Amino acid sequence: VFSAVFDQEGGKLHILCDAQEFGYGSFAHACFCMTNGELCSSMLFVKPRMVRVKVVFFHLLELVVAALVICAYEPLATKLGSLFRQVNISG
Repeated sequence: VFSAVFDQEGGKLHILCDAQEFGYGSFAHACFCMTNGELCSSMLFVKPRMVRVKVVFFHLLELVVAALVICAYEPLATKLGSLFRQVNISG
């Protein structure tokens, strides 16, 4: 099914993560080129989290975001890895 719709070169997987004083989260989306040359982008998931009201050190939040990236990437790579020729992770 995918080979009839998407270009054979594969798509790009983008995973974006960020931590702020009041929350952190991650967002993943895929970009594909259709066989007719049209670009297609699809959101795969969004995972926002709020920080509890207690004092949290910012470097601890950055470690949580790093763990969130790994948790986001592993299932996508396992189930959809063959569809992507490039993976971009930024945080």
